[in-house]
Amino acid sequence: MSKFTFPPSIKSRPGYGSLAARPGHTHLFIADAEGAEAILGIATPDLMAKSHIIFIPRGTVYGDQLRAFAPRQFYEGPSFAVAVPRVLRVLSDAKVGLQVYLSGTEGLMGQAQIEAMQAGIAGPSRAACNACIAKASPKTWRLTLSCAVIAG
Repeated sequence: MSKFTFPPSIKSRPGYGSLAARPGHTHLFIADAEGAEAILGIATPDLMAKSHIIFIPRGTVYGDQLRAFAPRQFYEGPSFAVAVPRVLRVLSDAKVGLQVYLSGTEGLMGQAQIEAMQAGIAGPSRAACNACIAKASPKTWRLTLSCAVIAG
């Protein structure tokens, strides 16, 4: 996956880690563009069998590579706005052990995080944001939000 290190300039700029698979009952991946590379980098048959991938290609060709890992559910759409009802449905049906992974542009990750928070899933604290892992949700008891940013 292409990785970008932001030069030190703005102290409030969020820091993002690398995507890492975490133990969980189900996994929701939301990615756009080259964010698919982060998913491909951690994909295993066991992980994908429990995964729902929502992918916005933005002119890239990663859809077939993601499908080849045979996720439990796969959606490829033209924009995040079109995918929002699907994201909300998955979040509303969330059970204990859901792991949420965001990968791609900062815009997508911000929009997806807002939808998750509006669905009742706790967002990251400032300390957790720097590590890009948010834990503990009153709705699902345990949710992890793991992010990887792609320079846009």
